[in-house]
Amino acid sequence: MGLVKQDIQDIYNGWKSNMAAVFDAVIEHNGLPWPYLADNTIHAPTQAGDTCDAAMKRVCSPAGAPPAGAALFEYTLGPSGKVSPLPQPDVDIAHFLLGRGPYSWLGY
Repeated sequence: MGLVKQDIQDIYNGWKSNMAAVFDAVIEHNGLPWPYLADNTIHAPTQAGDTCDAAMKRVCSPAGAPPAGAALFEYTLGPSGKVSPLPQPDVDIAHFLLGRGPYSWLGY
């Protein structure tokens, strides 16, 4: 392509500036950009290495306070990471209902 290092840096800086403007516009319209959930994804009990019992005890304890910000609670994936059928939807929904904060979603 014939790009030099400065060209690549300029492309990156332009992309970063554009994404900041997009995120600001989404928030201004009462939305929540997806990447803001990246640091607060709560894995399903069995995918986090817990047993169901241990996961439920943790979210029901005083130390298991719900997240203050936006949080995505993940469903448990089936064998080989398949999303359908869900292997334990009842456990996933209970985990979500017990552990959620004011801005929480259940999904992938």
